[in-house]
Amino acid sequence: MSDISTVFVAWNGGAASEAALDWAVERVCRVPSDLVLLRVVAPSAVIPGMPGREQFDAAAVETLEQARVVRLRVPDVHVDTRVMIGEVVPTIAQHTGPEVLMVLGSDGPSRHALVRAPLAVRVVGAATGPVAVIPVGRPWEWGGVTVGVDDSEESYDAADRATLEAEATGQPLRVVHAWLQPSVILDAGAFDEDALDDLQAPHQRVLDDAVAVIRGKHPTVEIRAECVRGFPADALLGSRRRPAVIVVGRRRLSHRRIMMIGSVSRDLLYGADVPVMIVPAVTASVPSPSDGSLGEGLVAGPVSG
Repeated sequence: MSDISTVFVAWNGGAASEAALDWAVERVCRVPSDLVLLRVVAPSAVIPGMPGREQFDAAAVETLEQARVVRLRVPDVHVDTRVMIGEVVPTIAQHTGPEVLMVLGSDGPSRHALVRAPLAVRVVGAATGPVAVIPVGRPWEWGGVTVGVDDSEESYDAADRATLEAEATGQPLRVVHAWLQPSVILDAGAFDEDALDDLQAPHQRVLDDAVAVIRGKHPTVEIRAECVRGFPADALLGSRRRPAVIVVGRRRLSHRRIMMIGSVSRDLLYGADVPVMIVPAVTASVPSPSDGSLGEGLVAGPVSG
């Protein structure tokens, strides 16, 4: 059984938030938990005597009506609303935590990504619990859970979350470890098969160790393990069957790096056409240089708000 007690949906009536709500409703039907529609209204909309006050009131009424519709759709689920005043990203992040799953919709890559990152990227950078990002306009199905692993603590935190998701929803778990050949030699053809086998051997051990830990904790979950030579995001997206969700870890960040995310998370949030869940580390340290292995949480740089 999942340890998620509440599923929050960041909802504003747009197409992306509708996609997030649809996914969240399906999940709470499969895995019982409370469902909360979170609506964040900018402070300027609640100044007494200003026209913006009407916007706040309208947002509250719209959110309550949407909750009523959801209750009719899933009468056995406890559905609540929370309409908050504040800046969007920090307010959403304040509602995240280890026992909360925050669900956001995503319109896809921003045309101004170098200047302003999409909402989902900024929330993930500040979240203290798992965040699921659901792409709009893409069909999704319950086709299993995919998780990226390496030998880091944050990777094992992500594997725990992914396994709980698979176990609670009755889906198989695909465990992936990606590795790259030494960057000093760019041509893969320069390595013969024996050399590639030698390079892969330690990566295969990392994968085997991770799978052994997962099986020890969750012996009933169906597991398919893959050691893949290639870029992490490509390896995670490379399954023949579309997964219900891809799960990756994110390192615990220092205060000055709190709005940064790893390169794998960033690539998936910008490029994945399936739901992606980013899990912040419980015990991991500040990021350090990486060789590009999956789950390393590379620092992508500050995300402007």
